[in-house]
Order: sequence, then structure tokens, then C-alpha cells
Amino acid sequence: MAARARGPRPSAACVVRTAPKLSWRLLVEQTIASVSLREIARWCAWLLTALLITAAVLTSFGRSCWECELLSHFPAQLGLAALIPCVTFAVVGRRRDLVIAAVIAAWNVAALVPFYASVPTVLVPPPADARVIRVVAVNVAAENRDRARVIGFVRATRPDVLVVTELNDFWVRALDAVAADFPIRRLEPRDSHYGIALMSRLPLTILDDKPAGAHAVVARLPQPRLTIVGTHAFPPLSPQLLLRRNQEFAALAAFVRRQAEPVVLVGDLNSSSWSPAFRDLLRDAGLRDTRLGRGVQSTWPAWLPMVQIPIDHALVSPGVRVHGRFVGDRVGSDHLPVVLDFSVDAL
Repeated sequence: MAARARGPRPSAACVVRTAPKLSWRLLVEQTIASVSLREIARWCAWLLTALLITAAVLTSFGRSCWECELLSHFPAQLGLAALIPCVTFAVVGRRRDLVIAAVIAAWNVAALVPFYASVPTVLVPPPADARVIRVVAVNVAAENRDRARVIGFVRATRPDVLVVTELNDFWVRALDAVAADFPIRRLEPRDSHYGIALMSRLPLTILDDKPAGAHAVVARLPQPRLTIVGTHAFPPLSPQLLLRRNQEFAALAAFVRRQAEPVVLVGDLNSSSWSPAFRDLLRDAGLRDTRLGRGVQSTWPAWLPMVQIPIDHALVSPGVRVHGRFVGDRVGSDHLPVVLDFSVDAL
């Protein structure tokens, strides 16, 4: 009988190579089978909690790290995100983990409390003999071509003083439609997104004295005595721009301190109310955020309400009584306009 042909035997090397592959597969399958969905949920919740803790710590370095400052702008969104691990830990019965996640949520929510629980800048109407002044600040966005919405908003709100940022030649021509309403004007168009204008119905004097190094326009009202500053700060999107923006804030603070009369400062500061540098500006200039007691009133980006942050501001010094403050409707820009009604105490 003929011998049956046999194929080559598998070498030892082949066995060595295939055995680990089989054992790793079994190990993964056994691990997956042994891990419950509750444990997976707990691990994911802890990962999110760790990220939120890291974000909270990093915000304190916002004066020198632009990425860290970006994290400081989103306490509302981070507070909502912290609710996810809170609910997860509550469902899986991890009380100690729940406490940690709840502290992170409370930390972010606490940053919002002053804007809703604080006493507003004024609780009484203006004196009968006081003049209520309305200032409107709007970043029109240099690329925006919706002149009808901007002009319509200006006509509807009828500001005494209008501050426009990102002014370019297109918007100089567009503002001709309301030029007759504002006999006092200073228009400084630029192609670099830092053009600025101040237009007034009131008998203001436009000053050449400005905060050094800041994109700003300054005007003074003789009666009631008042200085109005419109400005547009650099966006802190690199170490160099962060430094320049902070230098602008320092220049603005020094300028405000030099003024003998009350000051109203409005414009796009490219900083939220929670930025460490912004808090330094308020402290050093002696200014008050008019949002306090009136809500966060976010302004950017206009088309994404869930992630909006308040970077367009109206700040006042002592002697200015705020009677109203609100954010306007969309005008085709990525920013929402800010409207401020106030009176000035007699000096």
C-alpha cells in the first residue's frame, strides 16, 4: 500500500506566533464579559470629571496662558457638563464620586451667581432733573454686508451715542444712512478689523488723548461731565496677542484712573467677565460690570446660543447710575449689540 502523503508539519515558530494572538483575543473577550455597563459608565464619568477638574485648575493661569484663559469663558457650559457625571454617579450609587462631581458643578455655577443674585447698579429711577443717556455698542463684523439690519437696529434703539467696531470703508458708507442723526462723528476705518467709530447726538468733544496702545475713541461730555471710551481689544489667540490684549487692558485702566469725571467704557474687549485679566481691568480701573444683577447677557457667537459668551461690555465708574442694560437682536454680525441706559450724578 502506498504511503499517504503528509504535508509539512507546522514549525515551532508558527505555533509561537499564533498562540499569543489567540490568548490576547480570549483575554479581551473575557475582560469585556466581566465588565458591566455600570462600571463603564462610572469610568466615563470619572474621565469627564477629571477633565473638568483640570479645566478648573488651568483657568487660574489665564493671565499668562491664552489656552487657559479660553477655558475661563465657559462656566455655564462646564457647569452643565458637570451634571453628566453627577447623574451617572447617582444612578450607579457612587456617593463619594457624586460629591466630587457636584463640587465641580457648583464651582462653575458659583461664577454665574453674581450676575443673577447681585444688586443691580441701581434700583431706583433716575432723578427728575437727570438726563438718561443711551449708548449703543455694536461690532458690525468687517465681513458683514447686512447694512439694513444694522441701520434698522440703530434707528429702532435711537442711541445718544453709537460706538461701532470693525469699521471699514463699507461700513463708513453704510453709516451715511444715519449720519444726519449724529452731528458729532469720529470715524476711523481700517482693513484690519480694528476700525472704530463714535457718533453722537449730544454735544460731545472728541479727544485726541487716548489710552496708549489701545484701539479706542474717546469723547467728553461737558454737562453732565462724562468721559465715554469706545474700544476693541485684540483677541488673545496666541501668546503674543494675549500679551498685547493685557497691555491694552493696563492702558485702559491707567487712562480711566486719570479722568476727573465719571467714565463709561464700551466695546468688544475679547474677554469674558470671568477672565483673570478682565477682573484685573475692573479692579485697576475702578470700573463696574453692568451685567451684575442683570444676567450674563452673552454676545458672541451670535448664531450659537448654547455656547455664547459675554465679550462685548459696558463698564461704568462710580457716579454713573445704570437704569437699563440689554443685548440687542442679531444684526448679521457674529456679535450681538449692547444697549446701556444711564444717568450721571452731579459733581
